[in-house]
Amino acid sequence: MSQDRIVTLIALVVLLTGCTQPVELTNSPSAPALVQATDTAVPETPTQIIPTTTQTPTPVSLCSPLVDITLEQLPDFVSNPFSPFLIADARDSGHPGTDFAYYTHPVTGKAMLASEIYAILPGRVASISAGMAPFGNLIMIETALEILPADIIALFDQYPQPTPSVPETHLNCPAPVTTAPGWQYDQPSVYVLYAHMDQPADFSIGDPVSCGAAIGLVGNTGRSGNPHLHLEIRYGPGNAVFGQMGHYSNDATIPEMDAYCTWRVSGIFQAIDPMLLIRAMD
Repeated sequence: MSQDRIVTLIALVVLLTGCTQPVELTNSPSAPALVQATDTAVPETPTQIIPTTTQTPTPVSLCSPLVDITLEQLPDFVSNPFSPFLIADARDSGHPGTDFAYYTHPVTGKAMLASEIYAILPGRVASISAGMAPFGNLIMIETALEILPADIIALFDQYPQPTPSVPETHLNCPAPVTTAPGWQYDQPSVYVLYAHMDQPADFSIGDPVSCGAAIGLVGNTGRSGNPHLHLEIRYGPGNAVFGQMGHYSNDATIPEMDAYCTWRVSGIFQAIDPMLLIRAMD
């Protein structure tokens, strides 16, 4: 049978059976193939569900301020402990901080002068002073109170050291003490002051500082009798910034004395014994 007659017969079969699918013809001697339709839908690729993870805040820890000396060892190096103000006569009295000193380092055997100082808490730089009495070269770092553990926050509620609201007249404090409109009294912060450093701090106001970051070197500047680290901790309104801070010097300016009085004796920033914090977080 000729090929033309085969094609004609196939077309007739299609018409009689009602097939609506296309017919593929081939010039090969093999029988032509029919492409059959299917009603089965092609399954879609399922959307991959990626579980979301809740971000857990990194717990805030405390770092030792002295190189190669642990928090547990710090009490052994206290040379001048915290002592409260004499509130009765409203003086700039007492020692509202803790001094750390050693003659030779227990590990390296080196003298303390020019050894590294580390930030004990993360935060931002709130003050820098260069060579002013009584603190000498200092850096102050602010840490938001709310990021600290609840039991540490309780320390600042339970053990504040009240400071006089009306300083004794021998202090050359501007009256009233200046406060800035940007201070956040409803969001208090912890401020840590590191004083008597060997060189001015190589930072700018507002710079972020991580816990354990090197912030300076132990010195003997300001009203200091020997190389040591003076560590002073207070809490008060957040977002405070202090300029050069100085007093007890004939060349101290009004703004410098204002900054000192605001920090030291205004009552706005409450002092706490640094060893309370160190013992609670070591």
